[in-house]
Amino acid sequence: MISNRIVSNDLDGVAGKTSFGFNLRDLLAIGFRQKRVVVLSFCGILSGAILAVVLQPPEYRSYTKFLIERERLDPVISPGASNPPTFRGEVTEEELNSEVELLGSADVLRQVAITCGLHQRKSFFASLLGPGDEPTRIAKAVNRLRSALKIEVVRKSNVISVSYVTDDPQLAV
Repeated sequence: MISNRIVSNDLDGVAGKTSFGFNLRDLLAIGFRQKRVVVLSFCGILSGAILAVVLQPPEYRSYTKFLIERERLDPVISPGASNPPTFRGEVTEEELNSEVELLGSADVLRQVAITCGLHQRKSFFASLLGPGDEPTRIAKAVNRLRSALKIEVVRKSNVISVSYVTDDPQLAV
């Protein structure tokens, strides 16, 4: 008889299924019993979020967009009679992708880094270890510029969008 009572208490009214679910009252009871843990966890997460916001350095962004148009005529060269030059008005996707790759090429980024003086900026590690030689500083400046620069083609248009993120407001201008 006792074994029948235990089995009947474990059943949820449906044959073969046991009831192991929690309801809201059970969860609130656990929360009230562990008030100190809940309050300390909440305060720890809140203070961590506040510290992250306060200690995060400011971020400055620059944006520009380039409209790519075909400006020159493509002359047709033939041995016969002179044909009028043809003008293709639309820019193809391949040409836009070529422009994006040219903007992000190492030579262009190197010239930008030198012109803007990015290789002369002092960093924390450079002040500890001493300034390196100029080619190394230029290479590091080009890598920082490449990682902070975002160049992409705007879909279904002849526009290339370029954005730059930095922590220096003078460089973001």
